[in-house]
Amino acid sequence: MLTRLIGQEKFRQYCLAVINKINETNPLQVFYILSLPRNQTDQSEQVFWFANLAHLQKSGKMAQLVNKIRLLEQPTILRVQLSVL
Repeated sequence: MLTRLIGQEKFRQYCLAVINKINETNPLQVFYILSLPRNQTDQSEQVFWFANLAHLQKSGKMAQLVNKIRLLEQPTILRVQLSVL
């Protein structure tokens, strides 16, 4: 899953943008990767990433997303945290 994400130009550009936001005054950036179970008919797997769950909440899409996730058998949510050492 991660290998496929890293292979996507849009995801790589997003990660670089997140890394560029890290500095002394803003030492921590977090985003989430959601992997949905394989579709039984075509064996495809859907993977999404979210910069900020608060953004989904403000846009009014958080409840819709949570309801969809609850319907799935075994979604995987990975929290990615980048910080200054």
